[in-house]
Amino acid sequence: NKELNSAKLQFFTNISHELRTPLTIISGMAQKVNQDPEQWTTKGTKMIQRNADELLNLVNQILDLRKLESGKLAPKFIQGNIIPFLNYISESFQSLGSSNNIKLIFQAEKEALVMDYDPEMILRIVSNLLSNAIKYSESGRTVQMQVKKVPSPTEIATKIPACLSLVVKD
Repeated sequence: NKELNSAKLQFFTNISHELRTPLTIISGMAQKVNQDPEQWTTKGTKMIQRNADELLNLVNQILDLRKLESGKLAPKFIQGNIIPFLNYISESFQSLGSSNNIKLIFQAEKEALVMDYDPEMILRIVSNLLSNAIKYSESGRTVQMQVKKVPSPTEIATKIPACLSLVVKD
């Protein structure tokens, strides 16, 4: 019980920090837009929207965690080539990378990797990985997202398709 309470406290501490960053940026940018609309309206509203989207994503993750614990969150698999989808997600983080002076590179071992995957879950996982990689990398660094096929533990014996290996590093 003590370990569970400690884990919950750590979770709430971590999530509070994750929520505070976008809220601080939204608040600060709203003040700048109010003080000098001509200079800050375009850049400010984009930054406010991006951080509002990040807040919504965090709240959705918290809600999904609850659904997952209660067994109500079931994956919705589709079968398809995951490489273009992963490349699309990576491209959507290019502007965030450039605004932090970080180069983002997407590398796929193959042009096609057909597999079953849940697009919404993959989007959340990869977005979190890329967002954190950009957030915690120093200015001027390069963040690489590498995708390759690796054998699943049961692939040889049962012919189950291979797993996807996704590595994000700077």
